[in-house]
Amino acid sequence: GFTIIEFLVAISIMALLTGMLMPVYANFRIKNDLATTTSSTVNALRRAHVLALSEKQDSAWGVHFASGSLTLFRGSSYATRDTASDEVTTVSTQIQFGGLSDVVFTKFTGLPTQTGSIIIQAPHETKTLTLNAQGTVSY
Repeated sequence: GFTIIEFLVAISIMALLTGMLMPVYANFRIKNDLATTTSSTVNALRRAHVLALSEKQDSAWGVHFASGSLTLFRGSSYATRDTASDEVTTVSTQIQFGGLSDVVFTKFTGLPTQTGSIIIQAPHETKTLTLNAQGTVSY
């Protein structure tokens, strides 16, 4: 059997270990969310580029970045898009997008209407994706 003192010592050791591991877990989760969001963003941009090149549904395709989500859309702008074709990807609420808010690829050529950086920010970490004039994403 166990005495109450042994039981309390075991519980306090478990509480101490849990308290020490919580920041490590939180940091791991943030890094994982950032990596997942970066991958999802690159995939959405590449998919929009390919859909525009192949003239899928005879339209331009783009990606819209918002807090908590990114949306692959059909149309020449997010405001005038065909909402039936939207593909929404949810991202962690701790992730914020900066830089370009919309990227549209023209049909047939697949060239982006604007180039620049897409900044993906998480607490204490940032990833920057760069979209060039040919529609290639680098990071």
